[in-house]
Amino acid sequence: MKKQTQLVLAVIILIIAVIVFFLVKKSNQKETQIDPGFTSYITGYTSGTISNQSVIRIILMDAIPDIEENAEVKKGVLSLSPNIKGIATWVNNRTIEFRPLEKLKSGEQYSVTFNLGKIKEVPAKFEVFKFDFYVIKQSFSATINGIKPYIKTNLEKQMLTGNVYTADYTDEEEISSLLQAVQNGKTLPV
Repeated sequence: MKKQTQLVLAVIILIIAVIVFFLVKKSNQKETQIDPGFTSYITGYTSGTISNQSVIRIILMDAIPDIEENAEVKKGVLSLSPNIKGIATWVNNRTIEFRPLEKLKSGEQYSVTFNLGKIKEVPAKFEVFKFDFYVIKQSFSATINGIKPYIKTNLEKQMLTGNVYTADYTDEEEISSLLQAVQNGKTLPV
């Protein structure tokens, strides 16, 4: 009876710990409140949860004169936190696109500061536009399809096949590092 009580107590403590962990994590992720007045100047921007391969875009309501397509955006117009290296260019005279030079960090919240006042004359309260987005938290699952011989007439060599599913883009090296095949104490190639 004592073991059952200890087990129930341990499960309750574990559940409470998990709930507290997620509440603390959620409270650390504060979303920036956006003034609806920005809709007079900005018609679209990257938001929500995006892929680690995504670009960050801002689409303006009105065209900015004398902007060349694919021209680099002036320094100080756009910044990300946490900082990530990349290139911000004008896709056209209304759209700015930031292309990260590396994958965005899985599960991370990014805050973007767009200095609208540096490219267009606007009232003081609309000079700086701040917004957030999140990157998909990477997760993996695997299924095993089964074992079959390499050659149907020779059962000496067998292969195990399956699939690995990811929540977001990843490369072959990362997937290979997740999988390991061992037979009779010997590591096999995946």
